[in-house]
Amino acid sequence: MVFILLIFVFGLLNGSPAKAAESKLATITKSGKLRVGWANWMPYIYMEPKTNKLTGFSVDFFEEMGKILNAKPAWVEDKWATLNAGLAADKFDMMCNANKSLQRAMVSEYAGPITKTSMRYLVRKNEVGPGKRFVTLNDVDKKGVRIGIAMGSTSDKKLTDMLKNAELVRLPGDPDVILGIRTKKVDVYATDEMTLILLEKEYPELTILPGSWSSSEMGLYVPQGDQVLLNWVNWFIWDMKESGKIQEWLDKYNITGVTIVPNR
Repeated sequence: MVFILLIFVFGLLNGSPAKAAESKLATITKSGKLRVGWANWMPYIYMEPKTNKLTGFSVDFFEEMGKILNAKPAWVEDKWATLNAGLAADKFDMMCNANKSLQRAMVSEYAGPITKTSMRYLVRKNEVGPGKRFVTLNDVDKKGVRIGIAMGSTSDKKLTDMLKNAELVRLPGDPDVILGIRTKKVDVYATDEMTLILLEKEYPELTILPGSWSSSEMGLYVPQGDQVLLNWVNWFIWDMKESGKIQEWLDKYNITGVTIVPNR
């Protein structure tokens, strides 16, 4: 009791009690700027080669969010391996759409989910079939097989724990892994099914190995401890599902291999 009284008196002597830290929600609306940290993740967000313009589902998603907040999105490019650190260091207000991860949730708040997808393997077509290098998923986790992954991605976290024999080749980003499998620097590309479906169409020499090795939910991340912003973003996601906007954006960018997680 005496201890509590001393704290109260100390607070009076030093002015009014300290105010709680202002939520990013207030900061964003006051500044008119929504800083979004992003890393390449086709087809959600990527630089269109022909126009050199940032495009994809996530761009439309955050532009819609910006309209409601009366704040213009400011895109801050980063790498998957350092996005969480950037969010913690206040380089941006939110981390662009990303898969759910316990490691990320240790230092940030997860909002969502929005969609769910299977995790699969992409291999060279001439190495698939009876008597060849790959027939089933079990053939991937063997000595001599090099699996390309984007450093810091969900695939990196999951496969580090799962695999026993194959070699994980961590590359800076997804474009590097795509180049790696096409140039035979790696033998397998491990990531979300919806990304691999697009790559299979674009590069006829590549194919998706039958079966999935995991699944993942996609949402986004806000600074740890900011419950006000987290609540608002979760409500925004809920509303975008109910309004049909999420499905509209998935259709616009021809994103298949995902399902919208129903509102609960």
